[in-house]
Amino acid sequence: MQSLISTFLGWATRASLLISKNILWAYIICISLFSGLTYLSNYHLPNSSIWDETYHITSGEKYLTGTMLMEAHPPLGKLLIALGEKIVNPNAPLKDLNILGKICLATTPLVQTIDGKKVITTTLKARQSNPTKLVDKSSFTTTDSIGIDNNNDGIKDSDYPEYFSYCGFRLIPALFGFGIPLIFFWLLWLMTRNPHLSAIGSSLVIFDNALLVQSRAAMLDSIQIFLVLGACCFFVSLISDFLDSQLIQPQWKTLLKYLGLGLTIGLALVTKHSSAFLLLLPIITIGWELVNIATTQIQSYWIWKNQNPTKKFYENWLDIVDDLIINIIPKLSIVLLAILFAYCSIFYIHTGLGTTINSKASNNQGLYKAKDQYQDIIKSSETWNPVNFPIMFEDNWNYMEQYHKGVPKLDPTNKNENGSYPSNWPVMNKTISFKWETANYSEYQIMYLIGNPLIWLTGLAGIILSISLIISVIFFGNRIKNLRSFVFIIIFVFLWLVYMATMLYVIEIRVMYLYHYLIALVFSLVLPTLLIEYLYGHELRKDTFKSNLIYLSLVSWMVAVFVSYLVYAPFTYYLPLSHDGFKARQLFGFWQMKWPKD
Repeated sequence: MQSLISTFLGWATRASLLISKNILWAYIICISLFSGLTYLSNYHLPNSSIWDETYHITSGEKYLTGTMLMEAHPPLGKLLIALGEKIVNPNAPLKDLNILGKICLATTPLVQTIDGKKVITTTLKARQSNPTKLVDKSSFTTTDSIGIDNNNDGIKDSDYPEYFSYCGFRLIPALFGFGIPLIFFWLLWLMTRNPHLSAIGSSLVIFDNALLVQSRAAMLDSIQIFLVLGACCFFVSLISDFLDSQLIQPQWKTLLKYLGLGLTIGLALVTKHSSAFLLLLPIITIGWELVNIATTQIQSYWIWKNQNPTKKFYENWLDIVDDLIINIIPKLSIVLLAILFAYCSIFYIHTGLGTTINSKASNNQGLYKAKDQYQDIIKSSETWNPVNFPIMFEDNWNYMEQYHKGVPKLDPTNKNENGSYPSNWPVMNKTISFKWETANYSEYQIMYLIGNPLIWLTGLAGIILSISLIISVIFFGNRIKNLRSFVFIIIFVFLWLVYMATMLYVIEIRVMYLYHYLIALVFSLVLPTLLIEYLYGHELRKDTFKSNLIYLSLVSWMVAVFVSYLVYAPFTYYLPLSHDGFKARQLFGFWQMKWPKD
């Protein structure tokens, strides 16, 4: 027995040493496990449509069938949604199902009525019992929104066919959602260099119910948020190079970072145009370098002036011009070309795939706003000819612009209005019921866009405290305790304010919804970690009673966040909930949560 205990302790010691030496990978594996459980578990359920899936699934199917389409949003998100359906292919004929499609259908419960009795089976078994029946998606290419009556004849132009599965169309958004905590962890580590603090901070995006709901559906937000965080990682890495001036980076590494920054900005833009605020990132980095070059040359001028009174100032300006040519212009060129390449190449794929026009489609007989020249390009099978791309791109751009002009404005007097003001979003006004159903009218399954209140409170506190810190330093002369953290606090407060200002502008043009706040939410969740690093970063690098107490407090808060996530999980995973359970979760009236029967 004693030898067994000694062996166990020996293994435990070696495992502890191995983990401590590879702590980053240990946390990455741990975060991957938790993220997989929250974002990927049964992501294909409920097996019914959620919110804007009715639009994005039709777009995805049009890409798969080569049907020309124009969209309100840029095309990357819908292309990736189509890619997921192509990979899993759960709606293919039974004989053509691959292993992923079979697993998907085997885990999709289905209620059937057999001999007057309700029988719970799986979609795979149901299809196997009727092997000749096909899942007909052809009506998806005739409409821009499944289940809509476009011609007002009382009949839906299209509907989801029997045995239809969402596994494929939801796959890529769910995978990007799974990646959000990982890239968020990496972003925090780049700024704090504290893996323990970064791992604790990443729990805020693992267990937020609103992020989970939006990521587990065939929608665009998880893709956009992941790419936004990716751009921020490249940006933070470049800023870190400036702050850690003693670490001289090879020029090729810096150029690669600018390339990555440009590509991720371009891909985020071609997912949603609300990512345009990211264009500030290269402006900040290039501006920082310009100021650094000018400051260095001016300082050197005065040093040399004392040694050589005949030294002329214009000679330093020649040095500045040399630095611009050698350092700034290549970096600026790389980032701009990368943005343009990413944006235009995705649009090129979008226009190239549209090889046919469905004359039965509801949107101008499938022509959308395509001019005669565009139509001729399609008829002559020349959509992949690069010479024709500018013509097709212009018509698609015009369609996007006209579409958003036609979107109604927010109507606060309408009791059924789901939109809300950006100024109210930080306190989660107003939540949205995506779908609901009931079997007995005493319990309802409700898919609700509602966040984890403790996480949203943490983000709001991060914004208020960060702004207070900045004001105290700028206007009251408080000493900066940690310059590195303070710089990043300023940057992310600035990005949060810019994004919110943009949303306040857009709300005057068209209605906006709570999920449009998720990017700003993620920015606000960066700040608590930065504030802790700012205040206690030096202490946390020591093994003292105080540092252990701080970590214990943070872990306790993380446990509370997890418990809160479980409380609101029924809204996330479409679990049955009673009226009393629903009301108990509505902590504030301004959330404007509605029980289906109310």
